[in-house]
Amino acid sequence: MSWEALRPMAATMLVVGVLWALRARGRYDVILNTSSGQVQAYSSPDREFVRQVVSALNEAIVFRG
Repeated sequence: MSWEALRPMAATMLVVGVLWALRARGRYDVILNTSSGQVQAYSSPDREFVRQVVSALNEAIVFRG
């Protein structure tokens, strides 16, 4: 195939890649390790809120002893 034949496909892939990158958002998870394995306890796009949840869980574990 020549470059002329590939140009429309390359342009389409570039546009799709840029749109996908712009829409991509981080997802933050709280993973708990239990005796039966790992459990995804919570998931959110809000990094700060997940950080607060993890901090509260850690404080509760320390308080419990």
